[in-house]
Amino acid sequence: MEIGLVYIDCVAVRRTRSGAFTLSFPRRVDTANREHAIVRPLDDAARVAIERVVFDQLDLDEGAAP
Repeated sequence: MEIGLVYIDCVAVRRTRSGAFTLSFPRRVDTANREHAIVRPLDDAARVAIERVVFDQLDLDEGAAP
């Protein structure tokens, strides 16, 4: 996905246990096995905005159940 001057790669579309779609953002694991975000939304409003763009492009309904 390209937003402005930033290219975001390795974002996965996943389904929650309830069947809703969500995005999983890339992260790395350090030598102490701690996870660190490589890229992430700054807040929930940003996450929702990014999900809308991705889900619209994929013709998915974010609240859809299987």
